[in-house]
Amino acid sequence: MLSVSGILFVMNALSKEESDCMLGLLESAVRQSRVPIRRLERELGLSQGYLTSVFKGRIQLKVSHVYGIAYILEMEPLFFFLHASPPKSPEWLMRELGIGTNIRPPFLADGEPLPGRREMLEAIQTAIQSELEQLFREQSSETGLDQG
Repeated sequence: MLSVSGILFVMNALSKEESDCMLGLLESAVRQSRVPIRRLERELGLSQGYLTSVFKGRIQLKVSHVYGIAYILEMEPLFFFLHASPPKSPEWLMRELGIGTNIRPPFLADGEPLPGRREMLEAIQTAIQSELEQLFREQSSETGLDQG
């Protein structure tokens, strides 16, 4: 299984493209959730303007930021990591999640090959978009914004 030190290494080892992708996804999730950045900063114990500096790249994104934001937005932190840097091997991911490699994902038809990196990325992006849309629908219905 992944260790904390392994995750910290991953954050430091992200390419600029992967880091930018994760920052963009986090910022988009915050924007779509309509949770004010200041509220996130208060709940995470950060000073005012800190997250804005993170999103603008002036302060390095940390694992704790990803987990904290995901927790407050009630999202799965793993979505952000997998989107920014999807595994090269679906078998690796299944093994790390404790799923036997002889077990086929339920979305694959019998005999269909396991998806490659690009297909995994597309599936992850679709799942994230679906989660964000569901979150928006739930918040809209709670606040009465969908009555128009």
